[in-house]
Amino acid sequence: MSRLKTKQAFLDHLLANLPTGITDDDVAFENQKPPFRPKGKVLWLDTHIIEASSDTTGKDITDSDLQRGFFQVDVRVPLVDSMNDNQLMFTVDELASVFRFGTKLVYNGQTVSILNNDTSNSNEDGAWYRRMITINYLTISER
Repeated sequence: MSRLKTKQAFLDHLLANLPTGITDDDVAFENQKPPFRPKGKVLWLDTHIIEASSDTTGKDITDSDLQRGFFQVDVRVPLVDSMNDNQLMFTVDELASVFRFGTKLVYNGQTVSILNNDTSNSNEDGAWYRRMITINYLTISER
C-alpha cells in the first residue's frame, strides 16, 4: 500500500478534470510552497486527503492490505453575491461527476476505487462561501 500513490492518483485525476473556469493556479494543495493566496479569486478549490482506516485481509505475506479514506475538495467563492452560490453548486456537480461511484484511479500501479461522494451544506468561512465534496475511496494493495 502506498499513501503517496493514493494521493497522487487523486491529484492527477483532479488536475486532468478540473471544473469549468478552474486552472491549477486555483487549487490549494496541502503544505504547498509558495503558500496559496486566494485574494482576488472568484472560485477556488482546497484539497485534503484523509486516511480513515488501514486493514489487512489476512496474516500471510501473500494477503492484501486495505485502505479506506476520503479525498475532500472544498469549493470556495467570495461571500456576498447570490450568483456565486450558483457557480459553487455547478462546480460541485462537475466534481461529483468526475469522482462518481465506480471510477478507478490508477497511479504507478496503485488502483484507487471511488465508493461514493457526498456534499455538505454550504457555509460561511471568513470572506468565503464554502461547500465540501467528500469522495470516499478504497484501495486494495499487495504486500
